[in-house]
Amino acid sequence: GQMAYLAGVLACEMTETDHIAFVGGESIPVLEHGAQTFAEAAQTCGKDVEVDVVYTGSWADVNKAYEAGLSLIADGADVLWHILDTADAGLIAAAEDEGVYAIGLYRDSSDLGPKAVIGSAIGSPGGLIYELACGHVPMGQKAYLNVNTPKWGVDIHMTDLTPPDVQERVKAVHAKMVSGELVVKNFGEE
Repeated sequence: GQMAYLAGVLACEMTETDHIAFVGGESIPVLEHGAQTFAEAAQTCGKDVEVDVVYTGSWADVNKAYEAGLSLIADGADVLWHILDTADAGLIAAAEDEGVYAIGLYRDSSDLGPKAVIGSAIGSPGGLIYELACGHVPMGQKAYLNVNTPKWGVDIHMTDLTPPDVQERVKAVHAKMVSGELVVKNFGEE
């Protein structure tokens, strides 16, 4: 949820058509929550932003993600974000090929589209699973990947394609999340 929110804020700031899109692997509750949170955050920069949501049915099919990206771009979306695995390469390639923006997930994805990737929502679900497996989270306690998770926490990385004033505004949102001034719940959090 927190990665989706930061991606939505960045997409809102960077869209020129006021039309952005989310692509997910499968329509499952955690992804639906991510899509909803992305769409909510896309309304935070004073624009009335249209948000398309598409599920390809595959986490790894690069061609399906590429085709989904092309279709969304043809419909007017100029910033694409995803919750995919290796299929992210297809979505980002579509953005790169068509001259629009993309936002990566989990790691700096700019190597997949140096002319398209404006930033990446960073976080390590694998790191959180490691902490759980090693017993670093007390039994019975829920653990969430969020902005305050040590070592593995949620952050936003932005590339030089993102103007400095936009970077400052997005970083200010992240800072409010860290301080608790802005509460963005992750899937399953009460």
